[in-house]
Amino acid sequence: FTSAYPAEYGNATGGVFDLRSRTGNAYKRETTLDAGALGLGIMTEGPIGKNSRFSYLVNYRYSTLAVLEALGLVFSGGTTGYQDLNFNVNYSSKKHGTFTLFGLYGNNSFKDDDGVYNTLIVSSTTIVGVKHTLALNEKSFLQSSVGYTQQRTEYDQSYTDINQSSRIQSDDKAEALRFSSLINTKFSRKFTLKTGLIVSQIYEDVTNENKTVLLKSQSNIVQLYSQGKYRINSRLTSIFGLHYYSYSFTNNTSLEPRLAFNYDLN
Repeated sequence: FTSAYPAEYGNATGGVFDLRSRTGNAYKRETTLDAGALGLGIMTEGPIGKNSRFSYLVNYRYSTLAVLEALGLVFSGGTTGYQDLNFNVNYSSKKHGTFTLFGLYGNNSFKDDDGVYNTLIVSSTTIVGVKHTLALNEKSFLQSSVGYTQQRTEYDQSYTDINQSSRIQSDDKAEALRFSSLINTKFSRKFTLKTGLIVSQIYEDVTNENKTVLLKSQSNIVQLYSQGKYRINSRLTSIFGLHYYSYSFTNNTSLEPRLAFNYDLN
């Protein structure tokens, strides 16, 4: 989403990515291998046991350049490598609802050694969580999730020549624990209302080459929202709502009205 994104999204200024992993095939086991100029990958999915209420999906990719470097090839201008893993384990029950265990890990690096400057930059993202969806009645459902995220960037550069040498290092890490819950109700064929909350505990830690702590903080973010979707006619839909935001680190609060229209040209 860019610009006029719905009221359920906040703590952003330019745009929002809403990434969702699909569930695995609950009836048939499948495995796919792929290879390309940028990476090698494997994806596997299927049921867990004979009970098709359980399913899994796992996807892994690895950088082609990193493989070639391991085989002895040398690249001028530095080498970029990456790997990522994501998974989704799903359980569905008519009585207890749907439980989903999900996760994502991504790591990328850049390294270059020209004889004078030796540079290594490594960044990573980790996401893991559990989501529960429960139908309350024919028109409403409750969805709740608990998750952990971490973003980390490590920088290491050394300089060496005949007369001197120096080294610069930094380690920037941000972690968050989040709980979110929402109730979605379809009042009619034209009108749907979604109301929810998001509570986040944020941890930030930044150190330099001397292991000196430049920043170490702990804060809370609370977000509340209510969002309506009204289908005006077969082509025109309006999305409107309010988003409340509170950040304990700066003691700032805001109340953001949202209004957008979607027109289907087809």
